[in-house]
Amino acid sequence: MKSMIDEMIFQNSIFMDSIKNGKEYDTIMQERDKIYEKLVKTLDNEQCKLLEELVNSHIHLEAESNDYNFVIGFKSAVKLIIECFET
Repeated sequence: MKSMIDEMIFQNSIFMDSIKNGKEYDTIMQERDKIYEKLVKTLDNEQCKLLEELVNSHIHLEAESNDYNFVIGFKSAVKLIIECFET
């Protein structure tokens, strides 16, 4: 069963679509894409497949980490709010 946080945040595409990346993120992503394209041009087909697997694995790791850290941050914020109302 999914937690209330999962239901409220991760299944709410309107909320997720409203989150925008900053300019710095976009700049770094463009630089990364250029480096990736340069690297791919130097690889044969087998090496390209391995690189793709590595990139996909990294994407999954980052997604898991982001989800976990978001939930921890959300729970911490709720605890802080509760504590503020208790005092």
